[in-house]
Amino acid sequence: MKILLLFIIFTVVSSKKKKTKNRDEDESCHSYCRCNSQKKTIICYAQGIITPKFDLEDKSLSEVVRLDLRSNQIEELAVFPEMPKLNFLQLQENAISLIEPNAFNKTRGVNNVFLNENHLTRIEKGIFSGLSEVKLLSLSRNKLDKIENNAFIELKSLITLSLSENFLDKMTPKILAGLEKLKTLELNSNQLRKVHKDIFSETKAIKNLDLSANLLTEIPVAIKNLEKLEGLSLQGNKIVSVEDSDFEGLANLEKLDLSNNLIKSISPQVFLSTVSLALADVSGNEIKILEPFEGVNLGQTELNFDRNELVCDCGLRKFNEWVKAGPDGMKIISNCFAPEVFFGQNIVQLEQEDFCTKFTNDLFTCPEGCSCASNVHHVNCIALNFEEVPSEIGIGTKLLDLRLNKLEILEELEFAGLSYLESLHLDLNQIMLVKQGAFRGLKKLIYLYLSQNNIKYLMVCINHIICFVKKIKPGCFEDLENISYLYLSHNSILEIPMAVFRPIKHLYDLQLQHNQITKWKLGYFEKDSRIRKLDLSYNNLTENSLEEHSFIGMH
Repeated sequence: MKILLLFIIFTVVSSKKKKTKNRDEDESCHSYCRCNSQKKTIICYAQGIITPKFDLEDKSLSEVVRLDLRSNQIEELAVFPEMPKLNFLQLQENAISLIEPNAFNKTRGVNNVFLNENHLTRIEKGIFSGLSEVKLLSLSRNKLDKIENNAFIELKSLITLSLSENFLDKMTPKILAGLEKLKTLELNSNQLRKVHKDIFSETKAIKNLDLSANLLTEIPVAIKNLEKLEGLSLQGNKIVSVEDSDFEGLANLEKLDLSNNLIKSISPQVFLSTVSLALADVSGNEIKILEPFEGVNLGQTELNFDRNELVCDCGLRKFNEWVKAGPDGMKIISNCFAPEVFFGQNIVQLEQEDFCTKFTNDLFTCPEGCSCASNVHHVNCIALNFEEVPSEIGIGTKLLDLRLNKLEILEELEFAGLSYLESLHLDLNQIMLVKQGAFRGLKKLIYLYLSQNNIKYLMVCINHIICFVKKIKPGCFEDLENISYLYLSHNSILEIPMAVFRPIKHLYDLQLQHNQITKWKLGYFEKDSRIRKLDLSYNNLTENSLEEHSFIGMH
């Protein structure tokens, strides 16, 4: 074992000129270091030191409070001499890869040890022997990939432990054994995929836990052991959902960071136990819909759902109602991602009519002048000279017949709220413009009739159906997953853009006869498409305008 022999005698990479001493510095201090007049503080910052050595006969060592060896080139730590009053030991920004057993045995009074930004790859049991009074230990920005069981067991007074920015991919239950007073644990920026359920069984005093920037896919069950937890960061992981009981028992939790994960859903009951919650940051995820957090005390809480994929349609209506009825101290940040007309707007700023634009909340009502069959939820408003879709339609309507009216434009969210609609008849009108999102929310729609209108150009819109817009983006039919019958005959359609029908997986019958289509290309349908009926008669197609194999997959 090496023994550090001479105080203020150092092996250095290169000689340096003696520095001018300040009035408060002791002239007897080594030329490469600075000491105060009582030698309680010794600073040897960035002096190219490779091996520190100490003079065991120097009685002033017993008075040293702070020893600063930052930013040198130290590779190994041997046994320190007797320094009973040493409080701050700064060894960060070196090249330390080895700490000898019992290196700190004679520095039992030290409270703060900084070993961050070194080259340590593993922590073995015993290397921190003697540090029974240490309260802060920083091991961040090393190369740690293994920590032995009971490695910190002698650190009975430890309050803060930083293991951030290492290469840890797992931690066994006994790694944190003995740390009964630990209050802050930093494990961020490692490679943890799971956290053992018993990892915190001996560290129940933890108040702040940072597990951000790891590879976790779910909320660790282990945190339920931390009843005193006040701050929890799980940002930058790969968590996909937040369930009812994930934070059960965390009555003292004040700050929760779940930002920048892959969360698609969050349970409305998840905050039942977090009665002290002041901030929950769930921004930067993939949430499309939010349910009201009914029965949860969020009177002084800020909930941040910014930078998600919130679709501000009827699905968010109840959440909007809950937000507006909430207590004054509650703050909700939840900006719309879609439809485009609401993009970037906070849901709090929207009114109820913005979500389900105009239809009654009753399951079934019959607009004036229409004939209706309440037993099957059919609404027939044929030939009534309507210039717009009537608003007195119940949200439980399954068939809506608006043939032979004078509709010219279908506005965005025109049919929002009619989520039970299965058949929509809009033929024999004067429709020339269908704005993007007009059919949003019609997930049960099977039949869509748009024949005999004034449609000229078919183009793809963002999210949902055929529109008349300039920009073409994928996924436009994602809500109309059940459409089987689409009728567009007797219009003036000139061109069909590539892949416009491909997202409609259940499309069976497509009627395009009596238009002015000049080309039909390979790729309009997927090879596994269910399309079985396609009528292109009475168009301007020639043999040369039909690409070879255009109808592969049809029978």
